[in-house]
Amino acid sequence: MSDSDYYLDMASVFAGDKPAFDQTWSDTGHFGAHHYSRPLLPFLAAMVVRAAPGIPLPRAFSLVNVFAAWVLASALYGLLARIAPDLRYPWLPSALFLTGFPQMNWGYHLLTDTIGYATSFVAALAAWAILGWDRRQGPWGSGRMLAFAGLFVLQSLAFLARETAWMVPVVVALMVRCSPRERRGFGVAVLATVLLAYLPRVFYVKLAGVTSIAISLAPDVWLDPGYVLDFAVKSAVAFNLAWLLAGWGTRSGGVRAVPDLIAAWGVAALVYMAAGYAHNSLAQIGYPLRLTYALFPLVFFLAARGLEAKARGARALLAALALVALNGAVAVTGTLLDRGESGITVPRLIQQGVPTGR
Repeated sequence: MSDSDYYLDMASVFAGDKPAFDQTWSDTGHFGAHHYSRPLLPFLAAMVVRAAPGIPLPRAFSLVNVFAAWVLASALYGLLARIAPDLRYPWLPSALFLTGFPQMNWGYHLLTDTIGYATSFVAALAAWAILGWDRRQGPWGSGRMLAFAGLFVLQSLAFLARETAWMVPVVVALMVRCSPRERRGFGVAVLATVLLAYLPRVFYVKLAGVTSIAISLAPDVWLDPGYVLDFAVKSAVAFNLAWLLAGWGTRSGGVRAVPDLIAAWGVAALVYMAAGYAHNSLAQIGYPLRLTYALFPLVFFLAARGLEAKARGARALLAALALVALNGAVAVTGTLLDRGESGITVPRLIQQGVPTGR
């Protein structure tokens, strides 16, 4: 059940229940005004309510996000089944993603993160597929033009969902850089399509009179020991036991054995985490744990490979199922401990004590 005032306000307007966004919250001087530049999820939630009036608006957010999470998990499974044939259980990273997702609710709410990761990951897959086409098909045939149009639409939706969409240009740029020189011109065209897909968001921001997120230059805030501790602990919690398995996976196959697309997404996720770290501060809401979850394709892929390296035969399958169950148990425990409020930081928890439930 969503309880974000910003997104509920937006959805109410899209559902026709209000004539305009709340003037105070959407004003450019308000701290959370940038939420209004992410209209996709509240718009879809409003469409759900319009199609099924008996569904409460807060619950519609969850329905859309559950669907988005399943789309992402299916896309990840399909990708790994194709590009990682040596992985015996290509479904394991997707299962870990789905069962680990609730722990991102530690002091925050899933909301646009879920649909942001889903739309961005699918757009990255589309760009990867276009870049991998055989040159003999010709770069500007009717099929190619249709694919470019589809990529533009997917990436536009990603930009309208959340800033996670900026990971896609990073992924594409890295793949183009690693491609043969004679194919880089085509790769640049793909990258240009991804970047031009930002225009619909620009038009929306102008027409709606809202503001986008801004990152201030504040090195003294970034180096605050409490903020660094907040980042470190929350990042450790984000993947908990999967970090250990990912370490084994790195040792067993090496970083070079990671598929190019997964590796490129990992680099883009680090850039996204850095931007999120720079935007927030200990004085505001602390480091959002959900930002580190952007590493999920890389961490869970390495975790699956690490588990398969440590267990063989039937024991490997039992270990995989046990890992999924344990991952879900940790996530549910984290959700039960969540007080459902923003601004929970590690230094504050040390001073006040760990929450005991809502």
